[in-house]
Amino acid sequence: EDAVKRVVELEAKGIEEIVITTVNILQYKSEYNGQIYNFSKLLKLLLEATKNVMFRISSLYPEIVDDDFCNVIKDERVCPHFHISVQSGSNKILKLMNRTYERDAVEKACKLIRTVKKNPFIACDIITGFPCETDEDFEQTLDLCENCQFTWIHIFPFSERKGTVAINLKNKVPQEISKIRCNILTKWAVQQKIKYIESLKGCTRTAILEMLRKPSYTYHCVTDNFLHCQIKYPKDKEELPQGTKVQIVIDSAVTENIQKGGEVEVLAH
Repeated sequence: EDAVKRVVELEAKGIEEIVITTVNILQYKSEYNGQIYNFSKLLKLLLEATKNVMFRISSLYPEIVDDDFCNVIKDERVCPHFHISVQSGSNKILKLMNRTYERDAVEKACKLIRTVKKNPFIACDIITGFPCETDEDFEQTLDLCENCQFTWIHIFPFSERKGTVAINLKNKVPQEISKIRCNILTKWAVQQKIKYIESLKGCTRTAILEMLRKPSYTYHCVTDNFLHCQIKYPKDKEELPQGTKVQIVIDSAVTENIQKGGEVEVLAH
């Protein structure tokens, strides 16, 4: 009930996009009107309670992607951008991490999403150098990324944290090896993002304006499929306020920025 009230309030204030943030989206359950609602039912309810606002899901576990979930996200107001918590492509490492899924669940999730969303931006998290990760385990991670054709990867070299089970695991992976694996994945992810942007050249996307930079008169905006764009804006036109929804056309990838981790990834108009 609180979530429904909140999205209705935000839409009434002119908010164009709402991001639903979670740690483990799979755990969401709430009673409403005598029924138990999981996340898919909640998102359907939020869509029914609103008319124009877009919804973006911050991250998800692969097991949540089923037919019910896909029937909801096929709505055009659900952004075609999905970030899956993966961590590894090795079932052995996933088990050591105490994850609740195996790699086939990740592959299935990506396939299902693509049946209802055209050319979506699908990203993931990967940890390299987790204790006991062998070269073969890392190769399985690379293989999973290839099979799923992720658009981007958030990569983290393993770092110990007090109080975790992982800190007591044997067969530690040297930091140098962990960093090498991280670099291999990063190079692959950079090429994937560039390839994805190039596939969208000339396409029109919905975007939300974030800021106007002066004196260059360029807007920064984020598209529905999570591309960070720069738009040249005529000085003689009235300035558009932050949060305005616009239609833009993708021109080209800013390759150097993507390689360096810069903010602007795309030039558009």
